[in-house]
Parts: sequence; structure tokens; C-alpha cells
Amino acid sequence: MLNFLRNEKDIFLLALSYYTRISVPKDLPYSEERLQHSTRYVAIIGWIVGVFSFVFYVIFEFLVHPSFGVFFSLLAGVWITGAFHEDGLTDTIDAFGGGWTKEDILRIMKDSRIGSFGTIGIFFLLMGKYLLLEKLASSKNTLFIFLVMILYHSLARIAPLYLANFSSYVRDEGKAKPIAKHIHWENILMATLLGFIPFFVFSWIFSFWYLAIVIPLVLLVIYLKSFFEKWIQGITGDCLGATEQIAEFLILLSITVIWKFTS
Repeated sequence: MLNFLRNEKDIFLLALSYYTRISVPKDLPYSEERLQHSTRYVAIIGWIVGVFSFVFYVIFEFLVHPSFGVFFSLLAGVWITGAFHEDGLTDTIDAFGGGWTKEDILRIMKDSRIGSFGTIGIFFLLMGKYLLLEKLASSKNTLFIFLVMILYHSLARIAPLYLANFSSYVRDEGKAKPIAKHIHWENILMATLLGFIPFFVFSWIFSFWYLAIVIPLVLLVIYLKSFFEKWIQGITGDCLGATEQIAEFLILLSITVIWKFTS
């Protein structure tokens, strides 16, 4: 039992080092198999990012204004993750915006430089998240905002797991290959359970109408699977990052619409 707990601790710390800037012991055991198993903790990574973002929201909401609280909560989320998923979004938009063949799309996606399509895409997505969070902040309900931030960061991280499981990884190499090539169902189910905990708590406290948030997420995964397979016959790590970011936006949009008509 003790060995099992140590192993799980190491796998969790590996997830922490992969998905965030948080420091972990340098002698942490690493293998592609461990990295693949670390996906089971992506929802907890979302909890951590959500709490970190909320702390900045509270500080600057108190010191300046709720709008600044929202701004710095988004900035905190980008900083603690090293823009991990945002980078995937910009690369994906650049690639599909500028490429017309599979080869062109994959070549552009691999380019570390950001182009016009990616710049415009990330601007509008971040602006959209800012406006939605600002609208929700007008509720002036601290518990509501706290749970929203944990919910949207944790739930959005589950969507790429399902996309990766139902699609094929199209590169011969890549940082995300150990994760995207194949994800065991036990890891997906554990991540889903951990991601649904704040989701169910939020729905139980405020309204069961919020359970409908799952619908656009399922449709998103179905659509993106079809879209990526049409153009490049599968996915890359950048595609998964883009999926996570779009999922965050959809969750916030769904919460805002439901809140408007139920509050």
C-alpha cells in the first residue's frame, strides 16, 4: 500500500511538472508510461490552477475593481501553466488558417513563431473569456465565482483526453506523443470523476440546469474529431491544447447563459 501511494504521488508530481510551472523534485522518476498515467490527474491540475486564479481575482477585486480581478485571474492562469494550452491553440489556428494540405498544416503547426491567424485567435478567445468572467463577477457571489474558476479549469481539461482516445496521433515525434498516442480508459475515467466533483457540487448548490454544460462539451469533441481527421487524419498535441482552450470558453459561455436565465 505504501509503495502504491508513493508511486501515485510521483505520478501526480509528474503531472504537476508537465502541465504547470510549479517546481517538483529534480530526481522525480520519469518514463513515458508514467507520463501517460499522469493524465488521470489533469482535473486536479485544473483545481490548482482555478484556486490560484481565484486568489488573484480576490486580491485585485478588493484592491481595484472586479474587472481587474478578472484580468489578473486570467493572467495568473496563463502564468502558472506557462501558456501550455494557449500555445497549442495559437499553433493550431495558424496551421489550419494558413495550410491547405496535411503536410502544410503539420509544418506550420510545428513552427515556433506565431502568425496572424494565431494572434487574432488567441486575442478573441482571451477577450471572450474575460467578458464572460466579468459578467459572472457581477453576481457578487464569492462562492459562485470560486466554484466557476475551479469548474471551468478542471472540466475543460477532460475534453482533450476523450479526443485523444478516439483519434490517432499523426506525428512520429512530439512532446505530447506519450500522452496523445493512447490513453488508458482507467485514467480517463478517473480524470472525469475528479473533474465532475466541482461540477456536481456547483450544480447542486446553484441549479441543476448547469448539468447541461456537458452537452456543448460532448458536441465539441465530436466536431473537432471530425474536423481534425478530415484535414490531417488525426490529432497532434497542439490540437489537444486548442481543444482545452475552446472547452474553457464553451464552459464559461454555457454557465453565463444559464446564470442569466436562472438567477
